Amino acid sequence: MQRRSIGVLTPGMLSLLTVMLVMSITSAHSQHIPADSMTITPAPEGYYELFQDRLTWRVLGSKKYTALEARPKDDGIKQTKYRPTAPLNTGIGFTYRFLTVNVVYGIKPLNPLRFDIGKSKFLDAQSHFLGRKFNLEFYGQLYSGFYADDLNNRPKNYFREDIKALVLSFTYEHVFNWRRYSMRAVANQSERQVKSAGTPLLGWGLHFVRYKADSTFLFNDAQGGNFGLDRIVSIVTGPTAGYAYTLAIARRAYIMGGVTGQLGIHYTTEKMPGGKQNHFAVAPNVLLRTGTGYIGNRWGATLQWQGLIYHGSSPDVLYRYGSGRILATINYSLQVKKKGFILQTIDNTAKMLGKK
Repeated sequence: MQRRSIGVLTPGMLSLLTVMLVMSITSAHSQHIPADSMTITPAPEGYYELFQDRLTWRVLGSKKYTALEARPKDDGIKQTKYRPTAPLNTGIGFTYRFLTVNVVYGIKPLNPLRFDIGKSKFLDAQSHFLGRKFNLEFYGQLYSGFYADDLNNRPKNYFREDIKALVLSFTYEHVFNWRRYSMRAVANQSERQVKSAGTPLLGWGLHFVRYKADSTFLFNDAQGGNFGLDRIVSIVTGPTAGYAYTLAIARRAYIMGGVTGQLGIHYTTEKMPGGKQNHFAVAPNVLLRTGTGYIGNRWGATLQWQGLIYHGSSPDVLYRYGSGRILATINYSLQVKKKGFILQTIDNTAKMLGKK
């Protein structure tokens, strides 16, 4: 099982202290061992390898995002897309067994859009718990300040500080072919897929989305007025089914792709000056994953993307929400021979959960 925790608004002082503590505990005991003598254990059927007692450090760049698209059924009202000026973050992180911690921060020269048109405020926690037989995906997003560049009679990159979004999403997936397929090999490089394999996925998803503003989201271009919609709440739930596949190349490189679809039952509430209206609908949602990289015995590099697209609907408007992350890493692994309290606790927890 893997847990991912990423700092956002600030450099993430709590996570940074954790990284520094683990570094101080393990730096004296992580030994530079020749790559060919690193502890590598084949999985039961030999399709992937487990890197035992290894601490993997990384430098990384990441960009998280969320988005709202509203398509009115009235042709006189223009489709609207709102996105925050979420930064491109850089930072460091580590992985040991099932635990991954990354600390990132947005640097001004890499994020001119945030300073040119407006700076969104946000808290974005995305966690991926990867067990041997299951996956748990969680998104917790709180954003304030969005821009839109597709509204008629509005300046390009029109920024609105009043728009606020809350997104909570949970997805469970059972991994059927777990003896031959490793999700961790792509997600955190604590394992390595050495033979090509895939797996069916089956589970359930639950999503909650709320967007609110001080004035309307949508503008009536034909009449020059406004639609009056200033709050949207969508609750979506339903079964999921999908498939993930990793193409192993020369036992070191890989290309991975996966798609999970959901038959979603949607309940949407809209608030307007004239009151509220509620609506039920059934519509598909999708979770997409892709990645590529190289995982050597000591050095590695990866590029990953994961996105969740889900919908809402009412008699007047069709909604599409998006959440996701792009991640690029350069990794370096050390063998840990003597372990401090934290790493030993992680080992004991892994044994208790029956995880290698």
